[in-house]
Formats: sequence, structure tokens, C-alpha cells
Amino acid sequence: MSRSPPPLTPPSSGSSPSLVRTRSNPGRVQRDAQGVVTGMVQPQTAYASLGTPGLGPPLPLPVPREPRGVFRGGLGLSGGGPRDSQISFEDMLRDLDDTIPSHPALQPAHSKNMNNASSASMRANGARPLVNKDLARSRSPSTRSNASNHKPNDAAFNSLLKDLESIGSLGSIGAPSPKKPIVRTLTTPAPVSVGAQIVKGERERRELDRLEKERAAKAALELEKEAFLKKEMDERAEKDAIRRKEEEARRAENEKIRRIKLRRETELKDSEARNQALSTRLTSGGLALSAAIRAMNGPDPDERIIVPEYIDAVIRTLVVDQTVVPTPEDFANYDGYTLWQNNVSKPLQEVLADFLHCAHVQPISPQALPVPFDVFFKVVEARALVAKEGRSRDAYCKIEFGAIPNPDAPPRTGIEVFMTETVQGSTQPEWNQHVDVASADLGDVVVVSVFDQRKGDFLGRVVLSLREIATSCGAAGGDGFVSRWFRLQPRAAKNKDKYVGGEIWLEMSIDMEKHPQPSELSADPIAQLEAQLVSCKLNFKALYTTLLRACLILDINTSPPPATQPAPADPSAPHELIHLLSPESRATLKYWENKWFIRGSFRTLAYLDLVFQKYKVYEVPVWALLNAYEELYGNMKRNPGWLNEYEKPILIDILEEMHSHYKTQVSNYREYYPKNKPDEALESTILLLRMIFKSPVFREVHPTLPTSFRAEIKSIMSGAAHSRFKKLQEHSSPFDESDVEAVIDGLIGLCDLLVAELIADYKYYRKSFEIELDIVRMNADIYVEKFVGVLAAKFEGLDGAAALLLGDMVVKEASGSMFILYKKLKSFEAKYAKVCPSIKMNPYYIQFRVEDWFAPFVLKWLDHLSTLTVEWVTNAIKADKFAAMERDETADDSLQHSSSITDLFQGVYSNLDNILDLRWRNDVQLAGFIQKFGKTVFRAVENYCDVVGVSDAVGADAETGQTFSNFIKSVRSQREEQAPADITNESCVKLCNLEFARMKLDEIHSMMNVASLARTQADNRATLAQRKKKSPTTAKASSALDEQDKVHGAFRIELVYAENVKPVTKNGLANPFMVVRLPDGTVVPPLETDDPNANTFFSKITAAPSVPIALTGNACELARTRPVFDCINPVWEESFSMLLPPVSHLDVLIYSKNLISNNELCGKTIIDLSGRLSRLRQKLADHHTHDVYIEFAPQGRGLVRMTLEGEQEDVEYWFRKSREKLKRTQNDLLRGLTTKVSPYLKEMMAKVIKEHEGVALNRGFLQTALGTGVTQYSNQTAAGVAIDLAVTPAEADTAMSLLTEYLNKNLELLCANLSPTMAHEIIKRLWEEVLNDVEYVLIPPLYGQIETSRRYLNKRQVSMCGWALNILRSFFHADGEALGLPYRVLDNRKYLDLTSLMGVYFDDIVRIKREYELSFVYGREKEMLVRLVRLRTEKQEELTPSEREEGRKWVDVQMTKRKDR
Repeated sequence: MSRSPPPLTPPSSGSSPSLVRTRSNPGRVQRDAQGVVTGMVQPQTAYASLGTPGLGPPLPLPVPREPRGVFRGGLGLSGGGPRDSQISFEDMLRDLDDTIPSHPALQPAHSKNMNNASSASMRANGARPLVNKDLARSRSPSTRSNASNHKPNDAAFNSLLKDLESIGSLGSIGAPSPKKPIVRTLTTPAPVSVGAQIVKGERERRELDRLEKERAAKAALELEKEAFLKKEMDERAEKDAIRRKEEEARRAENEKIRRIKLRRETELKDSEARNQALSTRLTSGGLALSAAIRAMNGPDPDERIIVPEYIDAVIRTLVVDQTVVPTPEDFANYDGYTLWQNNVSKPLQEVLADFLHCAHVQPISPQALPVPFDVFFKVVEARALVAKEGRSRDAYCKIEFGAIPNPDAPPRTGIEVFMTETVQGSTQPEWNQHVDVASADLGDVVVVSVFDQRKGDFLGRVVLSLREIATSCGAAGGDGFVSRWFRLQPRAAKNKDKYVGGEIWLEMSIDMEKHPQPSELSADPIAQLEAQLVSCKLNFKALYTTLLRACLILDINTSPPPATQPAPADPSAPHELIHLLSPESRATLKYWENKWFIRGSFRTLAYLDLVFQKYKVYEVPVWALLNAYEELYGNMKRNPGWLNEYEKPILIDILEEMHSHYKTQVSNYREYYPKNKPDEALESTILLLRMIFKSPVFREVHPTLPTSFRAEIKSIMSGAAHSRFKKLQEHSSPFDESDVEAVIDGLIGLCDLLVAELIADYKYYRKSFEIELDIVRMNADIYVEKFVGVLAAKFEGLDGAAALLLGDMVVKEASGSMFILYKKLKSFEAKYAKVCPSIKMNPYYIQFRVEDWFAPFVLKWLDHLSTLTVEWVTNAIKADKFAAMERDETADDSLQHSSSITDLFQGVYSNLDNILDLRWRNDVQLAGFIQKFGKTVFRAVENYCDVVGVSDAVGADAETGQTFSNFIKSVRSQREEQAPADITNESCVKLCNLEFARMKLDEIHSMMNVASLARTQADNRATLAQRKKKSPTTAKASSALDEQDKVHGAFRIELVYAENVKPVTKNGLANPFMVVRLPDGTVVPPLETDDPNANTFFSKITAAPSVPIALTGNACELARTRPVFDCINPVWEESFSMLLPPVSHLDVLIYSKNLISNNELCGKTIIDLSGRLSRLRQKLADHHTHDVYIEFAPQGRGLVRMTLEGEQEDVEYWFRKSREKLKRTQNDLLRGLTTKVSPYLKEMMAKVIKEHEGVALNRGFLQTALGTGVTQYSNQTAAGVAIDLAVTPAEADTAMSLLTEYLNKNLELLCANLSPTMAHEIIKRLWEEVLNDVEYVLIPPLYGQIETSRRYLNKRQVSMCGWALNILRSFFHADGEALGLPYRVLDNRKYLDLTSLMGVYFDDIVRIKREYELSFVYGREKEMLVRLVRLRTEKQEELTPSEREEGRKWVDVQMTKRKDR
């Protein structure tokens, strides 16, 4: 590096390795040798080749555009320079690729020789490269006009090398660096420079990016294939499901058609049999039989309760019945329906009314009905006739027929008599003779008598009435034939029949096929109606069903059934079925059942069907239906043959309809039974469904049903739950799926609906289903499964689709709805777990990861929130006039703040509520959220402080609003005569705003429980560090101080003061401000991904680096204080929190603020943090605050306080920064208020002390003209008072009256508008200003030139200084009342030092020197004594030159000693 480089000359066209790479005109198309466009040329960038003799090939370095524009970016990495001056990274990579490997220090020996030989050969041949014209054209006019820019001097070259060395690009050339490289490479034994590491890292990153893109493309292709295959499979499955569904529907339809056909066939058979029986009964024999039975038995006892009034009510009910009957299906064939329309043409209701009227209202007596019928009578034989011993009988029969009231005295006329043949000599005669008789009166009698013709003995008789004969023949069957033995009976006792005995065999029959003529039926209207219906082949079941419906409707309307089944009178009695039909209805129905041959099984089925139909329209309660089914079920259970083949299809259809209806009701139980009302209705429905399921008839039709009803109802309710969820989802789905707000609202609505569903199940329906299944758990499982799928589709995306709820649009437009959705989902999760604890074992409930779904959104929202702080502050400031708000008497604070700060924190609190309402279970993630939110709060506070503090802060930087025009205005205003500046109410309000902000910040800190979250973060990071230690592949240090030469982590640095700063202005002063920077080229390592809360090491890097990044320019700046104008001993006392990447030292610089030109450097130094044995490093390890005194070059010293707060940024970090920003702004405002008062204060103090100065004596004319000689002063003041006389109290009060009045006016405003703490702070600062003014009047500063106009004060002036201090001390104390400062605050160190200084002000200088030297023995330096000695040495008129020289030497010695200490 000590060699001087040759002049920079353009290479020849023949030497390609040293060709100059240039950037041509801006925007010009760049082409390669073949003319192919390779890219656009960027403006204002050029490269040249720089060679150094003896070091191998030329080293490519950037060519500076201007003499001051030396390359400082660290191998092309972006720093603080302008964007158009940066080179492309691809060119930088090619340059470094050619530079570092080709350097002799990194090449083998033979390669070095070849390079040296090549360089010597080129020089020997005199090869002279040509000038590149593009390079000349690309430079600016000023650059082209200056030829020296093509040949930089040695100083520029050395500066360039130093810049490159600062980032390590050439530091490893020649000798290995003792320091560890920042980026370690395990495969390379030799140390590698940082520049090479950056290049390598960038290339690896690009290669990884390329591979990642390829993998992403392949993954996308695979996903596309999987999605395509899945789509095909889904379509195939959907088609199969549709096909299966169609097949099932087709099978169900075929089965339905089959059942309908079967039922029709059985109905026809049953109707045909019934009509045949009715037709038989309508024959002469049948009518006779019926009449005989009725006449014999009389009316049924149950029929006696059938009164005409009831029948009239039934008839009226039939009249209003709108049911259309009959229908073609009610006839055996279509011809019968045609006959009905032609012959009858009335609805069945009217026909029934005729039947009821004839049978019950105006009935006809059976005896009054003529019944013409024929009786076929046959006498077969007799046996065991009575005869004397050894004798026989000649027997014959006498048959008498007619109206014979008394067989013992038959009438002589009006009867018919028939005689059989006589059988000789036998007691068992056989006649086999018959006789036919015709009669129309069932009261006629047949008398069969047996006589002995030879002896004339009466052997016995049989008396039969035609009623008995008709009954016996009718009961015998369709042929009406009866054949039986009858015992021969004697006549009356008076006849004394001695030979009666034996039996006779008689055969009888009635003609059951002969139908009477219509004229013969006119007397019996019922028979006439029945004959008409039979001729039309009507199914009398339809007629009976119509009657049953009318009776049921009448009874329901007359006595409405209660909603719940009436309790039995005797609870211990066995269960009794309750019928809806009245006794009259049951008796009426029973009468016509017998008349129309309706079986009891059909009556039960018809009643069940009618009750079910009424139940469907909510006219009867469910208990009535349950009783009807229990009656059916009991009959079938007691008598397996009770249901014949004709009624079985009817029962199947009823069961099918009931099962379908009950299944619908149970599936939609919420709609059919809201809040499970009526009571026990749902339980009865489930019971009915269970009874139908258990029915053998129903199971015979459905052989595939499961064996358990629990399995069946679980299947039913599972399908119902899926359908219910789909219905709820459709109800809450938006019209536009791309409308994010609508989608979120839909999810919120769906969540509410699902929660309401579960609560309703638990509250109302749980007990109804508890016997069969846990409806709450089953529905909860299904709802959670489906809901998880819906949420996963929205949050994670499906089939390669993007996640709708994680897009940027959601954060910008629907963040409020997202937080509402989060609360709803958390409530959903909690309520489901509370209502159904067992659901926690559900795998889908385990996948219900609300926090995992929302964590990316919350992070995006927090990032977006930080971009809104400027808008918050702008809106708050716009609406604020900085006038105190009207305070509520109940308010906790009494600060006179304005609306802007409340508006700002209202926005903060509204977003804070969103975070606090999250109730995040993962404390580590929550700490990360709070950390990001703390950063947002800091930015809001920072922006607000920048806006509020810019107008009132004194000495503000140009970046905070101070401009050159403002500077000119301030200079002009200083020249004008102005009244003393008063403190304004606006300034007080701003101070109150900042104090209010600090109070709210502490409140937020407490609400967020930041301290606990910070401990959680620390524990988590300690755990991660412990894992890394155990991992053999982890080489990263686990502590901020583990690395040998580096420190990193969160630091707090307080820039306290500096003294003896290099003066740069014409008046021997400066406007100093201090800057703390990272060294140029500091490398920020990539972000650790193991820690979810880890942030970048350096807050100015907005994107987390995936490769090491070198910082340059403004990116290296960590802290900057305010400038203190016209001072060389500035006091800042400003604190800064910062995150340090691994660094070995910090650069500290002091600049003087120049509002017109660039800031001038006053001094610089470093704070060394390297070395494990460093004393400062060891101090920082205890995490306490330590004072670091630094020496600046060329002069000056300063105090910096440093604290290592943690290894990384934590949740406390941004709150500390917010407090620091508020404190700095508050100090600036306080300083601004103090500065408004201090000029007048300083002016008045100087004025009252100046008044007691000795009057200058007039110099001679010649001395005045020549400007020579020393000004002489008298021993009296301008008022003629001796300067050795002390000032009296009255004189002091008069002199200070204006100042105290001014202070009283302003402090009254402060005390009225500020809090006591803030008012005390301002009063304290004013007191410090008083002390500083008095100090400045008494003695000059320790450093810098002493003003030529300054004089050594006389005794009267010193006395006035003492009185001024005492008066203002009493003024600020205010007798200890109100906001007066206590004496313990007023009597601070400086006050005591000034009092002591005024006591020794006129002492012997030797004594003063001795006292100063002894002050070190007691451990406290009395700096004011050195300054007093310096003043007296320079300005005391009585001193001799030798004493002055001696005093100067003593002061220099003490300054040297002080610096060493």
C-alpha cells in the first residue's frame, strides 16, 4: 500500500483484461459485439482499470465522477450516495471476480510469474492503450474540461484504497487479517475479505433464488397437476354420486310403482270379496238372514247411544266436507265409475248421509219389512223312536207351515200341511222327502210331527220358526244349507204323551242367489242403496273412510284435544290409549263396519292414516298419533294374523309416508319444534320414528336398514347436520365472493349462526335425543369439520388458489371486520369447548387454529399500521389550534392539553384494543405483536414530536424545519429593537400535550403488561440459544459479548456534553452537535429465523436481510444531537436507544452546524469495543450505565454514557425510544421556553452589573487617532458611586424590579397552565439560567478566547451579583408556597460554587491557586478557581508581565493535568 500508483491511463484496445468499462449517455441502448441489445446504460457511472507495479494485474476500481466523489459504497453496495451514482451489482461482481482471485496474494506462484512477465512484456513493447471515447462522452462538461480527472493524484488514490480497506476488500491482500471474518466459510482455510464474502454471498443468494424459483415452478406444476387430477377425480366422483343418486331414485320410483300396483291389486281383490259378500246379503236369503238376526237379537247395546242429534251433526259435517270422493281408484274398474256417474252421480258424503238418515234417524223395524224368500225343507230319517218291547212303529211325518202362534192349537185355516209316506215296522224310518215353502214373514213357524199310523201314537215333534231357519241357513255359508239332527220334543203336559223320544234328521236351505225385485226392495232403502253401490262395484272402504273422516272431524271440532296428553286419574293404573273418537262415533263406525264387512284392522289403519293427515296440518297433537300407532302396534303384537294380505300394502304406504314425514321433522327439528315446543312433541316424534323403524312390515320392505335404531337416527341426523350447515353457509354467503368485506361479514354471520345452533341444541333439544344419541356432540363435530374447511379455504387457499383473507386488500379495507371475525371465532371455539367438552378430542377441533390463521394477518396489519402514523398525526394537528380543552371535572388528569394529543392517542387506543382483545395464547407471538405495535406507537410519537417541537425548539436542525430563510429572519429580528419575549399559552399547551403523551404511554405500557412479555421474550431467546449450543452445526455466538472482537445488541447511549470543542466561527465559537455512527462497511448478518420475534439488527434496514449487507453512508448513522449555537462547551444530555450489529468500535464526530454551507468537522474519535479483555467491554457486561470519557482530535473531550440493555430488540425497546423521544422534545420545548426568557434575563443581568462598572477615562486626541494606548477607568461608576462600595439592598431591589416583574408575569402563566412538575422544571431551568448568567459575568469559560471587552469585576459589581442571586433565589422560592422551589433545589452545587467564588473573588491569586490544588485532595475539583485565575491573569490590571506569564503557565499546567485525569 506504500507504493504510489502510476497515473490512471486508458488501456490499449489490444489488451482485453484492462479494457475500461464505462457507462455511456443516460438511457442509451447498449449492444454487444454482434449488435445484440444487452440492456440500457445507466447514467453517471464509469469504471477504470487501476494497476499497481509489482502487485499483478490491474485492479478494477470505480472512477470518481468528481474530485470529492470518492467511491465510499463498499464494493458497490448502496450507501448514502445518490441513486444515479451507483454501479450495477452485476458489474461489481464481475470486477471483484476479476480482482480478488487475480491478486498475487491469492494466486499460486506460477500465476504470479506469468502476470509479472505479461506486465513487463507490455511495458517493453511500449503498448499504449487508446483513450475510450465513450468514457469521455459520458462525463459531465466540468469533468471533460478538467483533464486532471483522468489522472487522480496520489492522495485521491490512497484515499480510495483506504475506503476499500475499510470494508475489507483489499485488507486480506499480502497478509492474513488477525480478525475473524464476519462471514465464515468452513471449506476455505485462508481468510477471505468481506468484499469477497459479500460477492460470494450474493452469488449464492442468486443461485439459491434461481433454484428456489425452479423448485417453486416445479412445485407449482405439481400443484397444477394435482389440482387437475383432483378436479378430474372430484368430477368423476360427482358424476358417480349423481349416477348413484339417479339409480337410487329410479329404484325408489320403481319400488313405489310396484307397491302402488300391488296395493291396487289387493284393493281390487278385497273390494271384490266384500262386494260379493254384500251381494249375497242382498239376496232374498241374505235379506231374510239380516232381518232374522236383527229381529232375534234386537239392536246392539252400543247402538243405543247413537242418537239422531249426533247423526244430524255427522251429516252436517259430511255436507261441508270438501274431499272429492269417490275417485276412479275407489271402484273395481273404470266401468264401475262410469255406472256411478250415470246412475248415482253423487259424492259419497251425500250417500253416507242417506245411509245414516235411514239407519239411525228414521229406522224401519225388521218386523215391518216384508222379506220374500224360499225355504227348501227335507225330512231325511228318524232314529230311536219309542216303541213297546219287541214291537216296531209305522211312522210318518206331518209338516205344518204358516202363522202358528201355538203349535198345540194350530189354526184350522191359513196354514199349509204336508204329509210324508209311512214307513212300516221300523223304529228308524227313512223318508228322504222334501218340501219347498215360500214366505214373506219371518214369524211363520214350521212344525214337524212324527206319528205311528197303526196305533195313532204321538212320537214327538220339532218346532222351528222361519227366523231360526234363516239364521241357521245364513250362518251356514254362501249356499245357505243346514243338515242336522233335532231331538223330538213332546207336546204340552195335558196330552200325556208316553211314547215321545228319539231324533229326526232335517235338512234346510235358503236360496241365497235369488235377488229380489226392485219393487220388493222399496220398503228397505238401505238395501236399495247398497244394491246400487254393489252394482257400481264401489269399494266400501272408501265409503267407510269418508264416514270415519267425518266422525273424526266432528269430534275434533267438538272437543279439541289438548297439546299434551291428559294425565290418567290413577297414576298406578296401566297405560290406557286415548281415542280422539267419541263413543257415539265408535258405535256408529262399528255398526257400519258390521254392515259393510269392514275388518277391525282396516278401521285401525284408516284411523291412523286420518290422524296422521290431521297431524301434518297441525290439527291434532302428536300424542294422539302416538296412541293410534300404539293401538296398531299392540294389535299386531297380540295377534300376528290380525293384519291380512289386503291391508298390508295399506300399512306399508302409511308407514312410508309417516317415516318420510317424521324423518323430515326430526331432521328439521328446529323449524318444526322451536324451543322444543310443544312439550314432549319431539320425543314422541322420535319414538314414532323408532316404532316405525322397528316395525317388521317396514323392515321387510327395507332390508338394508341397520339393525340398530341409533345407527339409523345417527345417519339421519348426520345428513341433516350437513344439510343444515350448507343451508347456513348459503344464508351467510355474499353475492360477490371477491368482495372481501362481504366475505368476512359472511363468515361472522356463519359463526354466529353455528354458535346459536349449538346453544339451542344444548338448551332445548339435548334431552329429547339423549336416549338415541348425543345431538350436541354430533352436530358440534360436523359443524367444526365443515367450518374448519371453510376457514382453511379462506385463510390458506385451496387448489393453488391464493388465501383471500391474507391479502393486502384485507389489511387496508377490512381490518376492523377481521378483528371482529377473530373475536367471533375465539368465542366459537370457547363456547363449543364449554358446551361440549368432549369435542376437544375431535381432530378437526384440534385443527381449529384461529391464532395460526390470524397471525400473518396481524403481522401485516401491524406493518400497515406503522404506515398510518403520519396520517394520524397530520389529521390530529390539522384540527388542533393548540388551545386547552375544556376539562371534565371528573377527569383523572388536570393537564391543560389540546385536542391533537387526545385524537392521536384515541387512534392508538382504538388499535390497542384490537390487540388486547386478541387474548393471544402464545405469549411469545403476543410479545412480537406488542413489539411491532410499540414500534408503531414510537413512530406516531416521533412524528408528533417532530411536528410539535419544530416551531418552539431552539437551535433546531435543518432537518427539523430550520432553513436558511428562517436564519436570515432571525438575524434581522435580532437587529431590531423588540420588547421582551413572553411565554405563550400555545407553548404551555404543547408541553402539557407531551406530558399527557408520557402519561398515556405509561398507561399503555401497563395495560400491555410489557415487563412480563419482555421476560417471556428473554426466556424464549435463552431457550433458542441453548438449543443452538447443543446443535453441532450452529456456530453463532449466543451472547452479545461472546465474540472476540465484536459486540451487538440493544444499547442505550446518552450524549452528555463536550468541552473545548474546536472553534470554527469568526468569533472563536462553534455550533456543535454530536453524531454517533457505525464504521463504514459494517456488515449486518442475515436475520435469524428461529426466533419469531427477532428483528433486524439495524432499524434502518426495512427488509430482513437474507445475506450479509454492508452499510455505508447515512445508513451508518445511529444518533444525532441538536446543535448548540455559539458555544464550545455544549451540553446536550440526550439519550438514544439503538440496535447494534456486530461491531468492534463506534465512530463519534462533532460537527458545527452551518445553515449556509456544509457542516464543518470539529473533532472525531472512536469508542473501542473490541477485545474480550477490554475494560469497557467488561463494564458493559453487567448491563449497568457506565460513563465513557472520550478525547476528540484535534482537541476537546466529551462524556458519553453507555448501557447494554439486551442482545436483541425486545418489546421494551420501542417504549424506551418513545419515552426518550418525548423527553427530548419536552426538553427542547422547555429549552425554547427558557430561551424566550433568558435573553431578557441575560440582558437585565448584564445591564444591572454594567451600571456599576467604573467609567472609562477619555484618551488623548493623538492616542484616539492612532488607536494606541490602554483605556483607563475611574474609581467611580457613571452615577458617581465608588466602585469599592457594596450595593445596598434598596439599590439591588430597584435594579432587579423590572426583571422580577417580567418573570412574575410569565411564571404566573406557566403555573396556571402547566402541571406542578412541569412548572417546577421550567423554574428550575430559569434558575439555572440565572446561575449561568452570573457565572458568565463573573468568569469566562475554561476554553476558548477571552473576549477583549471583558473586564475583571470590581467589588460593587460582585456585590451586585450576590444581591441578584439572593433576590432571584427568594423570588423563585416564593416563601415555599404554591409552586415555589424549595431551598434544597435552589441551593444546588453551582449556587454554592458561585457563592464560594464571590467570597474568594478578590483573594490573593496564590491563595486561589493553592485552594484549587487542594480541591483534588478532597475529591472534588473547583473548576471555577482555574477560570478565575485565568481571568485575573489576562485581565487584572495590577499584575506585572512576569506574574501574567507565571499565571498562564500555571493555567496550562492545570489544563494538562486535568486532561490527563
